[in-house]
Amino acid sequence: MNNTIETRPPKVRIVLKSIAAVLLCLFFIQLLLFTLESVSTNGGEVTKSELIGWCDQSYRERNYPELYEMLTLYDLYDADYDLYWEAVRAYTAYTDVVEWSRAASLGTEGAQKRAQESLATLQNLAAQPAFEQNTSLARQLLEAAQAELSPQENN
Repeated sequence: MNNTIETRPPKVRIVLKSIAAVLLCLFFIQLLLFTLESVSTNGGEVTKSELIGWCDQSYRERNYPELYEMLTLYDLYDADYDLYWEAVRAYTAYTDVVEWSRAASLGTEGAQKRAQESLATLQNLAAQPAFEQNTSLARQLLEAAQAELSPQENN
């Protein structure tokens, strides 16, 4: 038997080390760019105008679950966000009507009463919205909620 250890030719080893060094450099450059971007955008802090922009985008796209997450994640409870909170409350009341009416159809005790309470909340929001922009939204959700409850009341 031959006790010699096979080794790669020195050229192949140099090429592999060079490739590894290039990949490592690319990784560090990418990390540096990410850090610089974070620092250049207000130290990674989100500005109020960015938050309002994000909320407004979710509001226009009618993505109310995302809007709710944004409002709660960043603790956005001041008057600048009341428009968005009203829309989220209307959507939440609508989803409560839907879910409680489905629970009532399965025979869950007290579910029909909870659905009616949520419907009353939605009716109040539709009758007297604090913001004119939410009027059509609240009315559309109210109509959909009433349609959801109508089959339940016939049973």
